[in-house]
Amino acid sequence: MSTDATINGVLFLGGGRAKRLNGVSKPHFTINGKTLLDYGLTCVNRTIGSVPCIAITAPDDRIPRGMQSTLEDPPFGGPIAGLRAGLAALQNLSTPASDDSLVAVFPADSPLAPLLIPQLTLASHQHDGAIVSWGNRLNYLIGVYRFNKLNSILPNPAHGYSAHSVLDQLNVAIVDDADHLSIDVDYSSDVSQVRRLLGIHNLLEERS
Repeated sequence: MSTDATINGVLFLGGGRAKRLNGVSKPHFTINGKTLLDYGLTCVNRTIGSVPCIAITAPDDRIPRGMQSTLEDPPFGGPIAGLRAGLAALQNLSTPASDDSLVAVFPADSPLAPLLIPQLTLASHQHDGAIVSWGNRLNYLIGVYRFNKLNSILPNPAHGYSAHSVLDQLNVAIVDDADHLSIDVDYSSDVSQVRRLLGIHNLLEERS
């Protein structure tokens, strides 16, 4: 495998039931007037420029311009079903993936995680991909994967599978998230920390 693998596309996994943030769907939760998906797309544009981006969430007019959406059928099928739907949508948008091309995967509620793309891409050399570790906890849903390798291991049907049960089949490198860029907005109490990091990285006033 070469060292210059390119990102073929980015998948933002949503698809939850909005139970923890007072009924607000997490991809569309706003901080300083921008949704978490807005920030995620801004981070993608900052790190690797314009690539196909797919939000795995229900159609919504708040999805950022320049981002497509899709959803597993039936909905609420879990992360692996979401990945399968996202890869199918990405294949319809982009040129065919080579053996060396990568797809980046992030939760829609981790707005700064795409800033990790350069580290993840570099670490993925001679692996099936690279994922993030924070506090000795591996996160299979923040990473980059060889497009064809990922596509080949996803079960069909894919509903009900956990990320770990499927993705740990792959040989992935581990990137330590020392700067906590993979932080997510799980509860209202997380918002202040995410806002602080957005400010540190000069993202609060940027527009996608």
